[in-house]
Amino acid sequence: MKNACTIYLVRHGESEANIKGLFGMDTSLTNNGKEQANNLATSLKNIHFDAVFSSPLERAKQTADIIALERRIAVETKELLRERNWGSIDGKQKEEVRRDLHELFEKAKHLSTEERFKYKVVPDMESEEEMMGRYITALREIAIAYTNKNVLIVSHQTIMRTFLMHIGYATYTELPEGSIQNSGYIKLLSDGIEFEVVETKGVVKKDSWF
Repeated sequence: MKNACTIYLVRHGESEANIKGLFGMDTSLTNNGKEQANNLATSLKNIHFDAVFSSPLERAKQTADIIALERRIAVETKELLRERNWGSIDGKQKEEVRRDLHELFEKAKHLSTEERFKYKVVPDMESEEEMMGRYITALREIAIAYTNKNVLIVSHQTIMRTFLMHIGYATYTELPEGSIQNSGYIKLLSDGIEFEVVETKGVVKKDSWF
């Protein structure tokens, strides 16, 4: 891809909400999450980044700050990069919600891709369509502003998985919840219109025929 921005799209380190099994929540990194971020910073130390962006949520911002620290780059937060808005189930135990709303979660599995893109388990949550509308806008704006440069973006699992499915990299079956590990990343090329995945780390893509 010519005149492209190289984007390292990173999932934050392990958070307090992760270990408690909660939907959403604006929580900080665990000690393990901080170590994961430090390890990622070390593995990317030879890559020059022209800018570092982050979701404004604490776990993402902390991860970005750790990676940017020795580079002396200011982290810029963008609301459009934040995790999915879960509405009334935000902060609730995933197991409890999936049990209480079992039929609604099961319904989603049998929808077409187009129908699922618009589907909401609860009325006040963000649909995947709404989520991608803002997220891809942010990625395209960054790509255009940093043509032929390297950018690091720290974000979240659900929105990163949905993005990969939206650009045709994988299906729902191939990228179930948990497919992107804490501090895993996707290396992308983008000209501000198209996106090309050139490398992944900590992204477990399952065989769809299993």
